[in-house]
Amino acid sequence: MLRGRRVFLRALTPADYELLNRWEADAEIKNLVGEDRLNGQWPRSNRRLDLAILLAGHQLIGRVSLEEISWRARTAELKIVIGPREFWGQGYGRESIQTLVGHFFSTGKLRRIYLRVYRDNRRAIRCYEQCGFEKEGYLQSESRDGFRELILMSLEQQETA
Repeated sequence: MLRGRRVFLRALTPADYELLNRWEADAEIKNLVGEDRLNGQWPRSNRRLDLAILLAGHQLIGRVSLEEISWRARTAELKIVIGPREFWGQGYGRESIQTLVGHFFSTGKLRRIYLRVYRDNRRAIRCYEQCGFEKEGYLQSESRDGFRELILMSLEQQETA
């Protein structure tokens, strides 16, 4: 379990899946995150880490994941979903990201974390920038409604002398 100021991160359990799948089936969340980037199968793999985001009272409010983990290159892709709308814009996503990134950077297990975010998801972009992620480039993603532009962002561990 990883602990932030207001959030706890722990491994997902099968009891979490139903609620997480329901949130990730929500049309607004799919529009913000992208249907192809959600994964309701929750496979176990040494290249993937899914953590539940909990509040102090152990209320599940979302998940944060590292995917495509390359332990040799020490890189991974970040994904996050906060489900209940009443927790959006409250800083829980930022704190969850900072807690996760802080752990993996301080232990030396990862040196670079990257993500893809839709260009029109301004709230998420602001969150990632507050966490120190920087824009690297732009990609096109095909969806049912045509193409949408994605921003590629990354955060690298600062080398210390």
